[in-house]
Amino acid sequence: MNLSRWSYFGYYFKYSLLKNLIDEYQKKFNIKVESAYIYIDLQNALRTQFYDDAINDAYQGAINKERSMPIVYDTIHFLSRTKMWFESIGISPVFVIYWDEGKSIFHNNIDKNYKASRAQTSTVLPMEVFKTGCNAMKFQKKVLTELCKELKGVYCVKLKDMESDMVPHCILRCYPDLLTNPKNMNFLVSNDKDLLQTVLMGTNVFQYFKCNTNNYVYVTRKMVLEHLLKKEVTEESQNYWFNPIFTLGGDGGDDVPSVFPKVRYLTVYKWITDLMLHNNNIFEIMDSVRKGEQIKTISLNGLSASSIKLAHLFNTDQQYAQRWRDNMFLMSFDVMMDYILDRINHKSLSLTFEFKKTMLETFQTIFKKDHILKFPDLEKIMRDFHPAEYLEETCKTLCEV
Repeated sequence: MNLSRWSYFGYYFKYSLLKNLIDEYQKKFNIKVESAYIYIDLQNALRTQFYDDAINDAYQGAINKERSMPIVYDTIHFLSRTKMWFESIGISPVFVIYWDEGKSIFHNNIDKNYKASRAQTSTVLPMEVFKTGCNAMKFQKKVLTELCKELKGVYCVKLKDMESDMVPHCILRCYPDLLTNPKNMNFLVSNDKDLLQTVLMGTNVFQYFKCNTNNYVYVTRKMVLEHLLKKEVTEESQNYWFNPIFTLGGDGGDDVPSVFPKVRYLTVYKWITDLMLHNNNIFEIMDSVRKGEQIKTISLNGLSASSIKLAHLFNTDQQYAQRWRDNMFLMSFDVMMDYILDRINHKSLSLTFEFKKTMLETFQTIFKKDHILKFPDLEKIMRDFHPAEYLEETCKTLCEV
């Protein structure tokens, strides 16, 4: 296999930085790390796959019937280098590569405008070139999927009509040992800020951000809010405010509006700080909004003038609570998972056949069971799932490919 070019793949671990992180972690918990679980956001890591040059390259390869498959080469090269490096320091790596295709049924049922602006393709390429190039990329991903079936400790998860960014969160939540056993470390390879909520799940979860050409950073649990706000946060406990700040502030890149018009993360952070200082528990308010319950009126006593203005809007107009609830379902992985599992496991709750079918296929893909799953069995399967248990001794190692 020719591994001479890998420019499509935008992430390579900076090993000196990674080694320092692992050493500090082992010293802090006085343990030797045994396993590293590495979750690769393929669409984010392949930094140029949707740019015109990459599309055109794929198109030229398709019409010339070339066997060049740079996405496959680049990904395998990353896996091979990373596997050998981890094994050189006595750590066993497991890789989960994930991506999605098609619009998310779940998200578009909540808000038809979700990621609507992304549907407007801005390309200078002729449409035939663009479509053929995109199809060629899809084919390369199919090849990657088949190849990874033969690789020890490598799993490909492709979700159709469902966003894949919740895959690491799902796996970590459904198998708590990956979080509670300090001998496991989890690395998220993605620049997607949605995954910051996954970093909050444990002290052994880290997100590898590529900030620019020569600047890499591992976001830890105590750094989550600073990375979102781009400012120093003095109290580490405030990092758990991420979910209310994130969902109140919305996400312009995904066409999710902020709850309060033109009010983004930093202003929301200041508002929540003021509320918490004056006996308004934002988490109780958030939970009531999520459940659709009657919301306790926010007390205005002691609040600043700007905080009073937002609190008054929230107290007097139900549309703000409804917008916040929609944002939670669009942006919060835990809220999404609770909702989906609740509806899958209770037949009395209505969902379209297509949605149930999609979700069943989704979890079948993640948990790689050969037999047909029934909806009530999913919760048990999710509890019992552990990627390492499905490794076969007969599989080839990446070093042999």
